[in-house]
Amino acid sequence: MQVSVETTSELSRKMTVHVPEEKIQEQVRERLKSMAGNVKIDGFRPGKVPQSLIQKRYGKGVREEVVTALIQSSFNEALREEKLRPASGPLITPELTAEGEGLKYVADFEIMPEFVLFPIEMMEVDRFVSEVKDDDLDNMLLRLREQHRIVQPSENQAAQGDSVTPPENPTEEVTLPELDAEFVQKYGIENGDVDVFRTEIKSSMEREMQRALNAKTKDSVMQELLQRNEALSLPASLVNEELKSLINATKVDFANRRQPFDEAVAKEQLHSLALRRVALGLLISRIVETKKVTVDNERVRQTIEEFALSYEKPEEVVNWYYSNRNQLDQVRNLVIEDQVVDLILANANVSEKQIGFKELMTPLSQTVQG
Repeated sequence: MQVSVETTSELSRKMTVHVPEEKIQEQVRERLKSMAGNVKIDGFRPGKVPQSLIQKRYGKGVREEVVTALIQSSFNEALREEKLRPASGPLITPELTAEGEGLKYVADFEIMPEFVLFPIEMMEVDRFVSEVKDDDLDNMLLRLREQHRIVQPSENQAAQGDSVTPPENPTEEVTLPELDAEFVQKYGIENGDVDVFRTEIKSSMEREMQRALNAKTKDSVMQELLQRNEALSLPASLVNEELKSLINATKVDFANRRQPFDEAVAKEQLHSLALRRVALGLLISRIVETKKVTVDNERVRQTIEEFALSYEKPEEVVNWYYSNRNQLDQVRNLVIEDQVVDLILANANVSEKQIGFKELMTPLSQTVQG
């Protein structure tokens, strides 16, 4: 087999492969020979059909099968010989050859970028910290009371009577329920203990706060990772695949919400996110490889169980994840990302950054995480 490789751009390669006729003929003969015991042709007993007749009847089709298989196998062999790592599947273009001169084709593809990872130990990242203060708790309790507010006409409006023409700008009075035993019993505190209710609400707020802190710290780490390795070249094929996936997911989301979808606009808006995801994917993979990070299966289990808590039958959700390979792989990838973040935080130069509870939680309802 003859192989030549041409560099057409930083990551693009044009590989020309020539497979000799002898190799094709050898595999064709082997396949035809293996067929002899199973071929059924009128006038001949099974296993007694002349090889020349098998060749005449099935030779062309078998050769096509052999050539197709050889393209894939020879391409993989050529990659190993040339020590190339493709970023995606190749574009194969067969070239015409004279009869008996074998197979020749050109494969155009991109390779994975070679790069030196910026040392983790030299990275500088923020670890965000916060706390639920009394004011934060009081504001949350106020919002809960507002959800049960009582709205009624003002005394002046009511005094006018039903027969009188209503004013152009009617006024209303809003009354909030007291934070008492009757109120907290609506939230499952059967004994009506307001202090117990406040403690439970605060604990819930602290759990949400910790999730938000983890997300914000992770974003800080990922941003530092990107900035420190900003010279990384990205294969266009990977970016296009990621962009296509994002567009399809967005299209489904818009359809579910019955909103008009403009693919051109979505493509423009999602392109930077596709670049970010591909870059982070390459960087995280390199860290996993060099630092020999293996997925923590117990952490995977805990993550799935946490996801399942919001459903009526958590056990069924957990079982569904473990019976669905694609969904399980997504969770495993998420856990690997978090393990890489932990690794960076354990080795980089970390600064604690205080952030108020309100500031921390507000963006969660106003931004879409990528």
